Amino acid sequence: MGNEESFIPQNFDEAVDYLVSEFQGTGTSPQDFGWHHAGGRNLRNKWGLWENKTPIAKWFSDNLLDHADDRIAILSEAVDARLNGKNFDVSARIKHYQDYWK
Repeated sequence: MGNEESFIPQNFDEAVDYLVSEFQGTGTSPQDFGWHHAGGRNLRNKWGLWENKTPIAKWFSDNLLDHADDRIAILSEAVDARLNGKNFDVSARIKHYQDYWK
């Protein structure tokens, strides 16, 4: 992944746009087996999703989603939905993870 090695998205929509452009035309999706552990791990680290020091991490924190695995899962689900022409409700997915941790 990564045409722009230093790219860090400012918010959720920018992150999804970037990831869609990375996956589009490849025949793969972040929902494919193993991406969460390989490419997803790289993004969790590169985009600082374990901490709240980058804009995208702060966006998630502002939306009360603090676990990096949950953050990358939501991004993965949103990208997969977009690649497959499906609707994606980020608020509902965030609520799902918030409820899980209660």
